[in-house]
Amino acid sequence: MRNLIVIVMVVMLVVVLPATSTGVEYTITTADGNGADTVVQENDENNNNGSSAGMWARWNQGSSRNDHIVLRFDLSGIIGTITNATLNLIKNEDNDPTGPNYIYGVSNGVSGDALADWSETGLTWNNCDWLDRDAPYDDNDLDSTKLTPAFGATFSTAGNKGETKSFSHADLLSFLTDDNN
Repeated sequence: MRNLIVIVMVVMLVVVLPATSTGVEYTITTADGNGADTVVQENDENNNNGSSAGMWARWNQGSSRNDHIVLRFDLSGIIGTITNATLNLIKNEDNDPTGPNYIYGVSNGVSGDALADWSETGLTWNNCDWLDRDAPYDDNDLDSTKLTPAFGATFSTAGNKGETKSFSHADLLSFLTDDNN
């Protein structure tokens, strides 16, 4: 099974805060503040892709061809309680990969959950603390003790170039409001 997602560098997190009778909406991208985005590749474990024009994810069951997108959003400028959140991904290619895709958050207290723990131009497969490099080839190489399935169920990336995939789920909201960094 091969999954490949390509998205543009502008990934948005939209959060809504209560303010009197109407909410205040913030749109935050990985380019804001200390946000970051990159791809780590199992078959190119010392390479960094932080300056790439796009991002891709792949889980190739039974081989060493797994690629993971890593995103960080700087929420430090938000004052108040987040009451709603939506993650928007914009497709940059026409492709219809098979199989499900998953989104996880780095759990509180794990190396990688704080803004200073990794850099967009320095993170690689070999220094990504939440990967399990000893996992069997049929695994997705993620260390479930360090990650939270923060964004609900699986999702499909089928669709056309330029299409926005939006994810809003109670798990995403809980992940953001429980974060202590």
